[in-house]
This record gives sequence, structure tokens and C-alpha cells, in this order.
Amino acid sequence: MLAFYGLGLGLACLGAAPPLRFLGIVLFRSGRPGQHLREALFVVVAVALLAEAALAAVAPRRLPGLVPLAPASAAVLRATGTVMVLAPRR
Repeated sequence: MLAFYGLGLGLACLGAAPPLRFLGIVLFRSGRPGQHLREALFVVVAVALLAEAALAAVAPRRLPGLVPLAPASAAVLRATGTVMVLAPRR
């Protein structure tokens, strides 16, 4: 997971550098509330995934007790997430 974050953010920063003449990712710049919410949720999800990966690496036995979900609930959330990711954008 750390390699994923390192490569993803590193390549994003390097890819933005030549055309924009700065090194970094710009968040919360649009001024539109919907865009601010989307970017804030991106930051929250990224930090949560990184924390979960770190916990899984350090103490894997504690991970299932962190968020106990019934198998049916987990299946519904998994299916909902899949649909949200793969749904065509308008």
C-alpha cells in the first residue's frame, strides 16, 4: 500500500510539474462546494486506507475486530462500491 501511495502521488506530482511549472497536487482550489466535498472525501478515504494498510501490516489480528460487519452487510457494501466505481459518469 505504501508503494501504491508513493508511486501514485509521486507520478501525479511529476506529471503535473512540466505543464503547470510546480511540483504538487492542488486540492480545494475550484471554489465550488461540490468539488470541495469531493476532494475532502478523497483525502479522508486515502488516509483511512493508508491507516488500514498500516494496521494490517503491524497487527493483522486486530483488523477484523476494527469494523465488525455481518457477511450480508459486507456483501452489500462491496456491491455498492463496485457499482459506484464502474458506473458511467454523466
